[in-house]
Amino acid sequence: MRQLQLVAYGEPSDVVELNTVAEPALGQEDVLISMEAAPLNPSDFMLVRGIYGVRPTFPFSAGSEGVGRVTQTGSKVDVALHGKRVLILPTNEQGAWADQVVVPVRNIVPVSDEADPLQLSMIGINPATAYLLLNRYVSLRHSVSLFPSGREIQHELEGPYYFCSG
Repeated sequence: MRQLQLVAYGEPSDVVELNTVAEPALGQEDVLISMEAAPLNPSDFMLVRGIYGVRPTFPFSAGSEGVGRVTQTGSKVDVALHGKRVLILPTNEQGAWADQVVVPVRNIVPVSDEADPLQLSMIGINPATAYLLLNRYVSLRHSVSLFPSGREIQHELEGPYYFCSG
């Protein structure tokens, strides 16, 4: 299986490598997910540069969140999850920038087959960040519209960008 690994702290182009690794053993409460999409978040780049609150040991499988389909289940996991699309929660326990990822079942949430996997892949970090910013750090009036006419606002430098496998 292929995964992007952080091998040191620094500039992403210098310290992130695409490596082929052996498929990790599936624990009793784990699932194997075939990845569909995983976003590149500003927090991921902070981790790569060594300025985030998490300091993993190297090599570290990078990527905070993503979406994919369950292809195998551990012996204590409900087999009904097999084939389901799931969101990988951004816990930094597993790296989502890979073809396949072994994830503890506690770190996944089943999601709709109808939704766009690129949109689903970034639901864990960006909406929570926006919610906290708008509810803890800013006092909004009820008449304020953040998305006039339904248009999406996108920052040119921060993305969203995607790593898609397949």
